[in-house]
Amino acid sequence: MSISIVKLFFVAWVLSSLLACQPQSSEIDRKSHITYSNFSENHGWQIWQADVKALNTQQLTWSKDEAYYPSWGPKGELAYSDHNGRLWLLKAGLGSKDQQAEQLSSLPKYCGHPAISPDGKRLACVCFDFVNRSEDSDLFLVDLDSKTSERLIVLPGLQKYPAWSPDGQKLVFSSGYRESGEQIVEQLWLLDFANKVPVKIVDNGHSNINPAWSPDGKRIAYSSDVNGSLDIWLYDLDARQTAPLTQHDAMEADPAWRPDGSGLVYLSTREGPMGLWEIDFATQQEKKLLLLKEDIHEPTW
Repeated sequence: MSISIVKLFFVAWVLSSLLACQPQSSEIDRKSHITYSNFSENHGWQIWQADVKALNTQQLTWSKDEAYYPSWGPKGELAYSDHNGRLWLLKAGLGSKDQQAEQLSSLPKYCGHPAISPDGKRLACVCFDFVNRSEDSDLFLVDLDSKTSERLIVLPGLQKYPAWSPDGQKLVFSSGYRESGEQIVEQLWLLDFANKVPVKIVDNGHSNINPAWSPDGKRIAYSSDVNGSLDIWLYDLDARQTAPLTQHDAMEADPAWRPDGSGLVYLSTREGPMGLWEIDFATQQEKKLLLLKEDIHEPTW
């Protein structure tokens, strides 16, 4: 065998080895990472991710207008909102300072809380109106192919935190209003795309927010202050019953499911600063994953 042929075989072997070491898809990579929004003095609010094993952190967005409410699509696309009420879709360049995000420009002026559907074809979000010094919001739906948008429903008060069912057929969201005084009542509702008729599922006269659908579609985790402080609760869709998952005096909110449904991550202030915690359903053990000096919000897998 000639020397040139040996060199060619060697180059091919090196290239194949390098390719084999690369993650084959963003979906596989994301299963080992938690994404969240985090504030820093240098860059304001941006989207970050943490490796759940090594707990190394990496900044994903470098938006000059900050970035909140991360939502992943099935092909690795990342949706987020900025402090001007605009929604963006980032398909490449995660972590790069030269990244170019696409604005979803067919929506009204002030929007937030983006949630990409499981098939990646649609995006649910919340858009706000400010009339006579009062704030109102409704759910909107964006077709990510045509980039057109439509209002889904009209309800009084503030609609927030839309989350998709795993089959993409339903949305759960919170709907809230302020009673006399400072009491804020926020209910959880389901919207079935088969009829687009919202149905109330959790209404206890308190604040019920941050719904997150389990991977098997049978339960919804959410935050509720029905016992005095925000804790994580579970709603069983078949039994139509709720039960507390955490019970602490500290604030615990923003639940996000493990990809296999075996546990949850959530935010907690039980050690003072906002931290990222995890609970395992099999052992019922809770452990701290991440404690940052700056604020952290909206964790998601």
